[in-house]
Amino acid sequence: MFFKLNACLMTICIGIAALFTGCDEDPLQSLKNDQVSTQFSERYWDQQFQYKTTLWQKALAVCKDSAYQDKPNCEGIRDIEMFSEPSDFPTYGSGKGFGQTTLPSEKQ
Repeated sequence: MFFKLNACLMTICIGIAALFTGCDEDPLQSLKNDQVSTQFSERYWDQQFQYKTTLWQKALAVCKDSAYQDKPNCEGIRDIEMFSEPSDFPTYGSGKGFGQTTLPSEKQ
């Protein structure tokens, strides 16, 4: 009986501590919060992006939702997406490491 009561109190204490420390147990839920997550930082999301996880796809969907797009934890998601997308600008060069597009003057 004492052990069960002790375990129950411990669980309650951990729960209260998690509330005050901002401990996010769910990475997707952290994207919806108004407080910046220390557990699921931009570095965490960059790793998800690098490994092309389903969690990354879900995070993109959350942060593209107009209800959450301005939340502070979605900022890192937007940055990663913006800087990792292929550029719409043409690249010029010989195709030897500098791009594949030819200059208009090179067209025959």
